Amino acid sequence: MITINKFDVQKLKGKLGKIRDWMRIHHLPPFLLFFTLGIISTIWFAEFPGVVYTDKFSSKHGRTLIHPTSKELLFYSDKSQNDKLYDIMENADYLINTAMFKPHVSAGISLTAKNHFGSQARETAGHLHYALINPRFGVPSNGGYHQYRVLVDLMGCKYLGQNTVLYLVDGLFGGGGTETSPPVKYFMVPFNSDYCNSIFVSQDQVALESVCFDFLRTEWNGINKHDPINNKPENGPNMNGVDDYLHQAADAANWPAGIVYDPDNSGKPLPSLGTHEHWNNAEKKLYSRNLGFDKGIELVSIPDTLVKNKLK
Repeated sequence: MITINKFDVQKLKGKLGKIRDWMRIHHLPPFLLFFTLGIISTIWFAEFPGVVYTDKFSSKHGRTLIHPTSKELLFYSDKSQNDKLYDIMENADYLINTAMFKPHVSAGISLTAKNHFGSQARETAGHLHYALINPRFGVPSNGGYHQYRVLVDLMGCKYLGQNTVLYLVDGLFGGGGTETSPPVKYFMVPFNSDYCNSIFVSQDQVALESVCFDFLRTEWNGINKHDPINNKPENGPNMNGVDDYLHQAADAANWPAGIVYDPDNSGKPLPSLGTHEHWNNAEKKLYSRNLGFDKGIELVSIPDTLVKNKLK
């Protein structure tokens, strides 16, 4: 089940105070592990000193420095290279993966799977872009289906995707055409020419990214004209093969010839990592379970009037 929860962004002013009240009302101890960037972590540290705020570059501003693992733990299934992770990944009891809701120039979309480009311990993730749709920021040179997709290895790694208990996609402000530039307002229903004001939640990573992909490919269709502050490209999520990694994560029948996904080097190929399908259309947004089938995705909205999630 995928839940989309729509908020009034204007009511989120004073976010720190609201999080403070929420944690205290529900008697939640501040033990969650956050990955933060920037000096803003000092604000959070002052409020929740029991939280461990981590950084791979600096221990300033209340942050805890993390370190690469002593040995390689991530083995890419095209046999081109391996990577170390970070010690906190190796030792974590579980992960909660929170990503932004946005297109991506190279990948088409960037959600919870691509979040883990930052979990490998090299200084950058430039060495992984060859396995995306558009590795060189021009005409997509690695599009289509049945190609090796590094995102499947990240989703299947026992320290990363397979140690995650909950996936969230933060769509309070949907990303623009370029992932590193400001958010823009979205035209499609239920966003209605406003900021997205939404959070997508699931325990099935493949299903969650399938739903987010349907929203993003509908919004960024090459016809809508977004705010010029960040509107290029207007059709990134519709590059050929953007959802190839989801096809492969869901079903080994979609793997490329000669590739056996085994990111842990265990000698055992990955099983299905979740459910992938597309909605019937952008107006009704119905998936298999919405249509009355026993298997597949179910899209549920809060409030239930946001999407037509029941067959009528």
